[in-house]
Amino acid sequence: MPVRFYIKPNRVDGSASILVAENLDYETTRFFTLRVRVQNVAAVPLASFTTVYVNVTDVNDNVPFFLSSTYEATVPEGAQIGTSVAQVSATDLDSGLHGMIHYTILKDESGDSHYFNIDSRSGTIVTRASFDREQKASYLIEVQSQDGSESSRPGQQGQPNTDTAYVRIFVTDVNDNAPAFAQPVYEVSVEEDKEVGFVLITVTANDEDEVLCQNESCRCVCFLEPL
Repeated sequence: MPVRFYIKPNRVDGSASILVAENLDYETTRFFTLRVRVQNVAAVPLASFTTVYVNVTDVNDNVPFFLSSTYEATVPEGAQIGTSVAQVSATDLDSGLHGMIHYTILKDESGDSHYFNIDSRSGTIVTRASFDREQKASYLIEVQSQDGSESSRPGQQGQPNTDTAYVRIFVTDVNDNAPAFAQPVYEVSVEEDKEVGFVLITVTANDEDEVLCQNESCRCVCFLEPL
């Protein structure tokens, strides 16, 4: 075992101090057993021994790191409020209150954070609104993990340790829009005796839902119906 302690005799009163020789890490080794010998100065020295048990106490020196810096999730448009879309997770090597993790969604200028809630314990993200893909196709929120006590890391000034990650939420399309013609009525004239198959007019319609095939022309299919 590396030498993590050393002993310093105090000649004035015959005592000795046990000092730390290098940094200790609670997450690596939580206790040490030291055997100390004392010996007098004589032609035939006599010695005795004692055992010192050193328990290392935990401090809040570890950051609650997210398992990933970015997450991606999907939610169908029109899904009910409270629909679960994703779950983020962070890990903290500290114990007890030092390692207790709370999750929050950070506010942003875009306003995307207003559309979601997060469970502070589990990290589960749920919706606060029903979405329309044709209005907005994706949302980006920033989530934060925070441990439960003041940090012992330099520069934290009594604040807890934190980490952040981004969650991109895509709104998936459902077939909720009817194809609409550019105008409700078309008028066209045709001369008599035109050949069969003569093109009278070309009409177009538009559907705001997502295209499901490779060819753009397959978005709408038109039929003639008797009046």
